[in-house]
This record gives sequence, structure tokens and C-alpha cells, in this order.
Amino acid sequence: MPPSELYLIGTNHYDFKGPKRLDHFLYVIKPKSVVVERGVSLLDISPPEFANAYYDVLHKLESIPESFRLPIEEELTTQMVNLLKELRNYLGLTGSLNEVSLRDYAKSNGFEQTRSIIYSRINAIDLRIVDLPLEEFLRIHNEYVKENGLKYNGSVVDNFSDVANITKDCILSLSPSKVKDFVETLYTSDKIFDALDQKQIEILMERDNTYVSEIKSCNGKTVFISGLAHIFGPYHNVYEKCRNLGLNSIRYKLNEADKIDEKTHVLV
Repeated sequence: MPPSELYLIGTNHYDFKGPKRLDHFLYVIKPKSVVVERGVSLLDISPPEFANAYYDVLHKLESIPESFRLPIEEELTTQMVNLLKELRNYLGLTGSLNEVSLRDYAKSNGFEQTRSIIYSRINAIDLRIVDLPLEEFLRIHNEYVKENGLKYNGSVVDNFSDVANITKDCILSLSPSKVKDFVETLYTSDKIFDALDQKQIEILMERDNTYVSEIKSCNGKTVFISGLAHIFGPYHNVYEKCRNLGLNSIRYKLNEADKIDEKTHVLV
């Protein structure tokens, strides 16, 4: 039985307001099922024991009084900041970082997954974090990077993980206000998709097929959470695929979450 209602929410992975925005969106929609783009986050390349501890602490934050949260949240943030710095050293990334942006990123890293996990635990709903198998995901992205090449500090970068971390390094060199401006521009401008070439679109479409397969098997009111391109990209994206299957959906960008009416789910 397909979803009774379907809401697609497009995010930016560097949205420092993302956790609060997504919490609000889920609270307003109150889904029975949530499907989330897995992708590759910092937690995927962290030791499993750290990732598990990270999720556990996040969950505990929801169950303790507000006045006791800050010390625990700060401790967790410090752990994430230290891990980011260790990864930078390991990868030989030498750009200067903005310490405030780094802490803001540490608090919001992988928020699409972490906030969905917390929501699902508290409300006992169906949660599916899906994507291509990690090995396949990295294989097709590594092939693309090797074919197109990228130089950093004069050296050719030939794998996806390094490209992702270099991108992160460049963004986190900005001040929080500049990161905010950058993220809001990505939400409001369709020009961000102009750089997509045919191979990148083919990769997106392959991943989209995985998402849609999960979405159509969900029951009740369903939310799908992913990066903007999967929902708003200029190709036969998840939104278009769902429409072809007769799954009538409403799509939003996460920066619109505060404007959604709690009763009608219409932007106001």
C-alpha cells in the first residue's frame, strides 16, 4: 500500500539551522514513515564506536531538562571538532578554518540522519535510511572524480572522499554569516544546478531509484528527506518519478519549513 500523503523536503548539508528546521518540519507534518538519503557523512568514516556514542548522546539530549543539556551538547561538539581536525591533518588539508563555523558544523553534521533517528525513536515510527550500498556509492563517485580530476595544493585528487573533505574545508574557512549567505543562496537559486553534467545526473538518477523504491513501499503519511538536487534538480528526479507512479507529493526546501502552516501544510 503506497503512502497516503507524501512530503519531499530538500536540504543543504551545510545548513547550520538545519537541525532546528528539520525538527520543526517533522513536528508539523507528523509522519508515520520517514525515508532519508544516506549519502556519506562524517560519521560514515568515523570509528563505529564514536558514531554509536554520538547517536546515543543526541538521543539522551531529548530526554533531559533543558538546563542540563548545554554541558553535554558542548562535550559532544568538542568531540566532533577534534575529529574534524584529526581528519584534516590525516588528509593533509592546510586551509585556515573559522573556529565558530567549525563548531556550528560539528553541531549540525549529518543532521538529516540524526534528527530523523531522534524523531523516530521518540515517536516510534518507521525510519528508513537508504542509498546505494556504501561500496557501490564510493565506486561510482570515485570513477567520476578520476575521470574529471581536481587539483588541491598542486596535487591531483582522485577519490570522492577527498573531494568531499576539500569542499568542506573551503566552506568551513568562511565565517558563520558567510556560510549562512552561501547556504541561503543555494536554497533560492536554481543556478546551483547549472554545474551538473550528464554523468552526475546519471549518478543522481541511480540513487533516486533506490529512494523511490523505498518510498512507494511506505504506509501512511510519509516524509522523504534528501539534498536539494534529488528533489529539485533539472532532470527526472524523485519528485517527477513519484508523480509518474501516481504518488501525489508536495515538495519543499528546508529553508521554507518555518513558513508551513501547521494545519494546512501550505506555505504562508
